Amino acid sequence: MINDDSMKLNVFNKQEQFLFLRQILPFLKRIHKFYLQFRDQEYSKFLIYLLLFFFLINCKYKPIQSEIIPIHVASTTGYAPIWVAKNKNIFSKYNIPIEIVPQSEDETRINQNPKIICMEFSDAIMYNSESKHIKIIYRLNYNSNHDLFISRNSIQSIKDLKYKKVGFNGINSSSHLFVRLSLQQAGITEGKFLGKNLSNEKIIESIQNGSIDAGHLQLREYGKLDPSKFRILAQSGDVPDFLTNVIAVDSQFLSENQETVKQIVLAIEDAVQYMKSNPEETAKILSQEWNVDVNDLKKELKAFYFLSRIENNHSLRKIPKRKAEIYAGSFQNQELINHTETKQGSLFLSGKSIIQFYYSKGQFFIKPNIDSLIESQYIDEGESP
Repeated sequence: MINDDSMKLNVFNKQEQFLFLRQILPFLKRIHKFYLQFRDQEYSKFLIYLLLFFFLINCKYKPIQSEIIPIHVASTTGYAPIWVAKNKNIFSKYNIPIEIVPQSEDETRINQNPKIICMEFSDAIMYNSESKHIKIIYRLNYNSNHDLFISRNSIQSIKDLKYKKVGFNGINSSSHLFVRLSLQQAGITEGKFLGKNLSNEKIIESIQNGSIDAGHLQLREYGKLDPSKFRILAQSGDVPDFLTNVIAVDSQFLSENQETVKQIVLAIEDAVQYMKSNPEETAKILSQEWNVDVNDLKKELKAFYFLSRIENNHSLRKIPKRKAEIYAGSFQNQELINHTETKQGSLFLSGKSIIQFYYSKGQFFIKPNIDSLIESQYIDEGESP
């Protein structure tokens, strides 16, 4: 008797066909490029047939990860593409079994064994130094004014804060870093101001009662205040590339699941494109996911510019100057265009400054190597790593 199972054809479904084509397309592109370069040579056809032969005998579809993959992420606007991808079932489109694990920023910093974790860039640097080996594979956004350094109206400028009291949320946190960088730009260095570690609520209260002169707040908290009684002294866009959100992946998981991670990046990019085309709907999605007022979210979304894979080249690659204009042409944000003249990706440069900040605070015995933390191959256009 013939087993019916033995008669079944081993064929791909439509999703698998789509993913398989994505995997082989880079190889076919390289063969085509080779042909155009050497087509006038007598041996060109022979070499192409030989390459195709070796490709076909070694061609094997790499299945996407079937085990559920947790992504640890905070319910804040900087991580909006992750939540949109979840809500619109974009991960499912790429056949990726994702589970979103909501966490606060504080919980993210102490997470022990994440496979994929979304966090602030400065936190990723600190996290990687604590014997947790991760790779940053994607920068999510450019933060123009989501973070604010505010004071009472009696303070006219940051220079007036010399030897004054300023508040931030968390010692050696991104909030602390932002306050220090803002003061440093005005010539107020360490020792010339008194810092106080306070919660967001306490920062507002302390500015109002005069126990501190200025402090760091985010846009949502500031929106609850009477703007006539406060002054914005600096905003996150004044220190570009420091206050930004990234996707980081456990190094071992990354080495064992390269194709899965590449598909996750493609899904995130789809979510970013959806957000740019549907800003009103994006705010409604996030409002439903987080139970937050939709008007607050509309304001917050305008404070971020969310990056595509091509735009990630500016941040994650060491860019030759001759390519700067090519990448600059894809940016809609003038600040990003201005920074493309550097030979190094912007996160390499700000990362070195962040490392120096933590080192000066005694957080590192040995300075981490920023080059080993950032991995750019997953933003390649249509290629598998």
